Amino acid sequence: MNAKVKSGYASWLSKQCNWNYKTFIRPYFNMQDAYIDQGLELVSKNKGVNGLFYVKEYDFDYKTKLDNHLHLMFDLDKNIDSTISRMIADAFNINAPKNYWRKNHIGKVLPVNDKYKAIRYMFKYSENPKAHYNLFINP
Repeated sequence: MNAKVKSGYASWLSKQCNWNYKTFIRPYFNMQDAYIDQGLELVSKNKGVNGLFYVKEYDFDYKTKLDNHLHLMFDLDKNIDSTISRMIADAFNINAPKNYWRKNHIGKVLPVNDKYKAIRYMFKYSENPKAHYNLFINP
């Protein structure tokens, strides 16, 4: 995705929801696109989650190292920010036995100060051929 496309997409996306919170997920293993989409779609269907956008980013050298992490941005109703981490944990079944996930793999949920800049940051490595992103909006 070139700079002009990134800028246009970030501008369009910034107007789709009231993006008010952000976090990251770093589980230290390779997450497949379908697995991520399935889990985050479950998160997006929770009451109070009006929108969810995420970008999967590979750590360091994506050609030799397969670990990746996610940047997430949310449109959340008031007071849902305190439970969104629990929703993510439930969606990925973090407490299941023999699961590679841990609770500390989900970052602190923070407010978004400038949604356009936050989206531009999330797209910083979108030219990577393995980049993946998705958008879930509830009517």
